[in-house]
Amino acid sequence: MSDWSGGYGSGKRPAGARIPVKVHRHVSLIQLGDPILAEELLARARLSQMIIGRLTDEVLLIEPGKAQEVVEELKRMGHTSNVMGAS
Repeated sequence: MSDWSGGYGSGKRPAGARIPVKVHRHVSLIQLGDPILAEELLARARLSQMIIGRLTDEVLLIEPGKAQEVVEELKRMGHTSNVMGAS
């Protein structure tokens, strides 16, 4: 097995290198307008339990069936969101 870690951070991958991928089914995506808001949601204990992961600075993966709860909390905080996928 060859060592390709020397290229880490360079944006170059050797041919045939595997990229780790995690697949989630039946999740919702919530797109926020601000990366700081995503950090704030992740810092809230109750909400962070409903967040499975983060795709980008502004897009969060929400546990199946929990998107509406997250959206309602955002509204209470005075924010809006864009929900894509299952609720």
